Amino acid sequence: MSGAYTPLPTDALTTSTSLERISLGRSASDEVPAEDAGVRKPNPGSDENLRKEIGLLSASSIIIGQVVGSGIYSTPASVALLCGTPLMALILWLISGIVSLGGALASAELGTMFPQNGGMIRYLAHAYPRPRALIATIMAYSVTFFCRPAAIAANVSIFAQYFFFAAGRRDYIEDRDYLLRGIGALTMTLLMILNMVSVRWSLRLLNAFAAIKMLTLLVVSFTGFLLLVGAIKRTPGTNWSRGFSGTKLDAQSFASAMTRLFWSWEGWSNVGYVVGEVKNVKRNLPLSLGLAMSTLAVLYILANVAYFSVIPLEDIDNGTLLAAQFMNKVFGKT
Repeated sequence: MSGAYTPLPTDALTTSTSLERISLGRSASDEVPAEDAGVRKPNPGSDENLRKEIGLLSASSIIIGQVVGSGIYSTPASVALLCGTPLMALILWLISGIVSLGGALASAELGTMFPQNGGMIRYLAHAYPRPRALIATIMAYSVTFFCRPAAIAANVSIFAQYFFFAAGRRDYIEDRDYLLRGIGALTMTLLMILNMVSVRWSLRLLNAFAAIKMLTLLVVSFTGFLLLVGAIKRTPGTNWSRGFSGTKLDAQSFASAMTRLFWSWEGWSNVGYVVGEVKNVKRNLPLSLGLAMSTLAVLYILANVAYFSVIPLEDIDNGTLLAAQFMNKVFGKT
C-alpha cells in the first residue's frame, strides 16, 4: 500500500460530482440542501445509500466467477503449442499469474480509496478530470459496447461447444455453427434478465456457479497432484521428459501466448464495479482479491500439470475442448 491519500483539488472533485449527476440523470438542483454550512447530505441516488449486501464470500465469488471461465479449459493447449513445450507454458502461466496478482492488489488499493461503485470508470474520472469526464466516458463506452460483449461472446461460444460435447453430439460442434450461437445467445439473455430482476438471486446464482467452477477446477487440479505423486497410473509421455527441447523463443509466439494467458486471468477487476455494496470494504476487498488470485494461481498450475500429464501435445484434436478430452481419458466416457 502507498502512503496517505492526498485529496484531489476542489475543481477535480466538482467535476467528479458532476459526472455522478450525469450518470444518475440528476442536476445540481436535485441535491438535498445541507442543514449545516459547508456539509452536503448524501444524494438519494448515491452509493452511500446502497445496501451493503456483498460480504467476503460473495466478493470472492465475484472474482472467482469472473476469472474462472473458459480460459483455463480452452487456452492451455494453444499456449503450449505456441511455446513449443508444456514446461515453458507452465512458466508463462506463473509469470502471468504474478502480474495479475499485482494488478488485483493495485485495484484493491484504489477500491479502498474510492469505495463507491464504478470501478475503473470512477478512478479515471478522478485521475483525469479534464476534459470534463472525457476519458471516463470513453472507457465506459468501450467497456459497454466492445470489451464486455466480446468477452461474453467468446465465453458463451465455448459454453455451447462443451454443451454439445457433453451431449455426445460432436458433429454439431463442427457442422452447426448456428446452434452454437443460438445456445450462447439464449444463455446470455437469460442471465441478463436475472441480473436485471433481482440482485439477491443473481448473487445466489453467482455463488452457485463459482462453487461449481471451483469444484470442477479442484477435481482437475487434484488429479494433477495425484499424477505428480504417482497415485494415478498413466502411460508415460514425452510432454515433461522433453524439458525445454523444442521451446519457441520468438517474440511473436511469446506475445501471442501472453495475450491468451492474460485473457484467462481477466476478471479480477470486476468487483470494483460493485465496491460500494461491499461490507467492510477496507478489510474484505483486499482480502478477497488476494486470497482468490493466490488460490487460483495454484489451481491453474496444477490443472495444466494434469492436462499435459495425460494428453500429449501431438494428440490434442481440439484445443478449446482440452478439458473435455482430459476428462474422457481419465474418467472414461459416460
